[in-house]
Amino acid sequence: MSDDRANRSESSWAFWLAATSAVLVLYVLGIGPVAWLALHTGVEAEIAPVAMVIYAPVVWLYNHTFLQEPLDWYIHLWIGYP
Repeated sequence: MSDDRANRSESSWAFWLAATSAVLVLYVLGIGPVAWLALHTGVEAEIAPVAMVIYAPVVWLYNHTFLQEPLDWYIHLWIGYP
């Protein structure tokens, strides 16, 4: 019976690790659609302050890690210019 409990515990940890990782990746990737929305819908003034608060950790990563170039590339895919 303890083997069943250990397997369930391992499965639970694996599930939550995968779910958390997926949410974090989707959060970071969400900056592209938000940038597009801000620039192409005419509501930049309303979206920009909120986006800067929500995406402050991504902006920090952009400014302080090796992710600047990959994030530049990804955001430019969404906003449509170099």
